Amino acid sequence: MKLTVTQVRNYLNRLGVCIAGGETVDLRTALPLNIAGRYDAVRSEIAGEKCIILFPRSEGMPPEDIALHNGTVRNALSARPVFAFSRLDREFAARLKAAKVAYVVPSRQVFLPPTAILESDRAYAEDEKPLGAHLTPWAQVVLLDCLLHERLPGVVWFSALRGRLNITPVNLSRAARELERRSLARTIRSKRDGGMEFSFDKKRVWDKASPVFVSPVRSRVRVKTKLKDAVKSGVTALAEYSDIVDNDFLTFALPANAAKKIPEAKIHRYDGDIMESWRYDPRLLNDGKGLADPLSLYISLKGVTDPRIQIATERLLEKTLW
Repeated sequence: MKLTVTQVRNYLNRLGVCIAGGETVDLRTALPLNIAGRYDAVRSEIAGEKCIILFPRSEGMPPEDIALHNGTVRNALSARPVFAFSRLDREFAARLKAAKVAYVVPSRQVFLPPTAILESDRAYAEDEKPLGAHLTPWAQVVLLDCLLHERLPGVVWFSALRGRLNITPVNLSRAARELERRSLARTIRSKRDGGMEFSFDKKRVWDKASPVFVSPVRSRVRVKTKLKDAVKSGVTALAEYSDIVDNDFLTFALPANAAKKIPEAKIHRYDGDIMESWRYDPRLLNDGKGLADPLSLYISLKGVTDPRIQIATERLLEKTLW
């Protein structure tokens, strides 16, 4: 989520550090384009000192580059640069401090010597909860959507993902951050939107993510009822994607919250169709075709030992990604 000057102002004010001003600065009039294009800037006054608050548009810059930019901005604009970050890891912060670069991370830490130096109990990005063994549902959905619909390597903008997935900004931000922490993508910012930058092609991204993919299927039961809004999944969907023959029964998928609403009387032990309860809504990625998307389908059938299914799923994966 894009950091704002209001967040910086509120944080410093809570610490008793007076901050005034807030005029946007066009850095292109005073700085080389290779530096000006990397930041949004606001002219301000912090604790009585003239400052330029710089908001990096990309989180990929090394601290050494920021230290060089710090001196260039100070000389060109005759004001103290203060870099604003949404998060920092411990090593990155240590390098900025060693270079005497002023920075602020709202609600976490501030380094403005000698006026203000403070670190909260959760100052650093590595204080986030440890990553689980597998992707969370929204992170997996976002990654699969990128593999299905985008050209990689390249940038995937959040606006495109919100349009396709109807995902909230909070869930999207968390998913993007998880993919970044797993080194699958890098979050970036522009003036109007945020996004994720993928440095590898689809095959490489898939191979890197394969160990952390989790089957979307939470459970399976047999049912004797018409399943509203369900999509074809399992071997039933695979039969439509390939030339294998379906089972004698059909297989469908519903999101877990919808699957729970199936009446107990409709659930049977030995006969009826198969209903899969999914960790995420299978309709999010199916493009309205009534079939589970090919990548989720591949993951859901990965452990099946039937040779005909193994061959069909591998061909489906190759057809979908490369």
